[in-house]
Amino acid sequence: MSKYIIKNCPLLSTSIYATGETIENECGASDNDLCANMSKGCLLKRIVDKCRDSQKQCNCTNAEPEVDCLDCSFGGRASMAQNILDEFEIYEVEQ
Repeated sequence: MSKYIIKNCPLLSTSIYATGETIENECGASDNDLCANMSKGCLLKRIVDKCRDSQKQCNCTNAEPEVDCLDCSFGGRASMAQNILDEFEIYEVEQ
């Protein structure tokens, strides 16, 4: 599974410590853990992962999948998943 940061997450924060150290992209729901390291405990990441899985389920080979395939068509599973993913600012992180 890839690591990523959801930049428009309301819990994403930057911490400035007494030592002067600044750490960006921390998850406010965790105990000083980075957003990129969160997975199962993050509702938004579970939604993103389910949407990505839904997009992978369509294996149609039709010439016009958006017309011929219920999964790919407007309002279909893959289309709806893409509409949801478009709402998130997702940045992949190198592992």
